[in-house]
Amino acid sequence: MAFLGVPYGVPYTGRGPELPSAAAPTAFRAASLAFQPYYRNYDVDFDGDLFADRALSLADAGDV
Repeated sequence: MAFLGVPYGVPYTGRGPELPSAAAPTAFRAASLAFQPYYRNYDVDFDGDLFADRALSLADAGDV
């Protein structure tokens, strides 16, 4: 799985120096760090380990 940030908003003049959507990639990265310790949790749908010893690979491809 890869995460590619596109920190741009609507190409029209906004009400401030930056549109809120432009900060979304950075906010997503910051929020996802809170879940890092729990990536091996219980999966209620499959009644077992969330990733069941499968390799999980996540790459941050940066911003465009």
